[in-house]
Formats: sequence, structure tokens, C-alpha cells
Amino acid sequence: PVYNMELYLNEAIDSILIQTFTDFEFIIIDGGSTDNTWNIIQSYEDKRIVPIQNDVNSGNYPSRNKGMKMARGRYIAVMDGDDIAMPERLEKQYLYFESNPNLIALGSEFEIDTKEKKEIIPLKHREICFSLLRSFGLLHSSLMIKTDVLKSLNGYSEKYEYASDYDLFCMLSLIGEIENLPDKLMRYRKHEKQISQAKKVEQAECAKNIRRQYQVSFINKYKSKYQSLVTFSEVGIPEIGLAICYYTYAANNSSFDKYR
Repeated sequence: PVYNMELYLNEAIDSILIQTFTDFEFIIIDGGSTDNTWNIIQSYEDKRIVPIQNDVNSGNYPSRNKGMKMARGRYIAVMDGDDIAMPERLEKQYLYFESNPNLIALGSEFEIDTKEKKEIIPLKHREICFSLLRSFGLLHSSLMIKTDVLKSLNGYSEKYEYASDYDLFCMLSLIGEIENLPDKLMRYRKHEKQISQAKKVEQAECAKNIRRQYQVSFINKYKSKYQSLVTFSEVGIPEIGLAICYYTYAANNSSFDKYR
């Protein structure tokens, strides 16, 4: 999905069209842009591109769900209109998926276009699960996911207008195996127009509610039969919810210490 991305869109589209893996459909949904975005999309003649123009800007996640319903491939690779995919992104993720059929979703390490220090992202499933108890554990635009899994979840929850990708990560981690490749397969841009900057306060509020729900689900998934079900009231304070998550997992998993 793209909305008023004329400054970055050519680089984003080009980075997909030059992929070493070539057998894909490229669904681009313009959310009613008021700049030159739609003209840029139409300027490409590559037959793999499926251009869609919405009459109005219904939002990021409704457009993603629209694209999901149209998708015909076995996997869906997420992309943002302001990021850049490295040439081997699709090939490396596809081959890793094919050799690890237990996986349902796969992200990757990434570069960032600012000089700020970037945290090392978690790679293995359990590391990601613990990371999500605090914050995001993947770069959304690096995500490749099994199409049937995404469709079984009905795509992105549209009630979290500014953080539904975080909600999706949490849901995926509870139903199957997810990992990040150590290869830097994406270049992430930071600029004032993106949701994480323009809607920082609203996104933080959405993320807080998602985190509470994930902590509750995490605890109830890993608890022993002797431990009571946990509700929202027990995780009202994030640090307490996190402590209950650690306790619950430690009580039932001897390998906990390395993930603490």
C-alpha cells in the first residue's frame, strides 16, 4: 500500500523489479494519493505489477487486507512504499522457507538510513517471542508469510489503526514458528511522514493495548495446569505482566535462563 509516496516510490518499486527471484506478482495499492504517486505506478509496464487505486484513503491495513485477498502466491512478502529491498531479498527468504516448512513467517535483519544506533534484532523463534513482550521483534517491511496462514487470521486487525503489524507479529508467534534471517535484506527509511513518526503518540497507545493482550495470551499458553488463567487486570502494569510471563515460562521450561 502507498499513499503520497512520490519522493520514495521509484526506488521502492525498482528494488522489487530487480530481484534475483523473478516469479512473483507485485500488488501495489494506491490509497487515493493526492500527489504524483498514481502516475508513478502507472509509468511502469512490467506485467508482474497489479496496480489498484482506491477512491479514498481507507488506511494502511485495509489496503493490505485488500491485497491479501487478491494474492495468488504461496507466500506474501510485505513491502512499504518508502523502503528498499536488497536484490536477493525474495530469493533468500523463499529458499529458507522451502527448506524450513515448519515456519509460518520470516523477517530479516535490515539497514537503517540514519546514523542512530540500531538494536540487534532477535533471530530465533523464542527470542522473538520474548522480544514481543516488550516491543516489536521484526521489521514489518521485511516480513514474508505463508499466504494461507495470513488468510486464516483474516489478515490485519483493522481496529489497531497505527500498530496492527505489531498485533500480527504477536498472533503469529502464538500459533507457529517465526524467525528473522541474519542477512540485511531491507533498507529502512525514517522520515517525518511515516506512521511511526507522524502518529507516534497514537501508535504508542495502540502498542500498549496489543502488548497487554499478548502478555495475557503468552501466559495462558505457557502456564501449567496448576496456574490460574490470567486476565487483563493482572497485566495492567507492563512490568508486572512481564514478570508473570517470565515466571510462567521459567516454571515450565528448563532452558529459560538464556532468554531472560
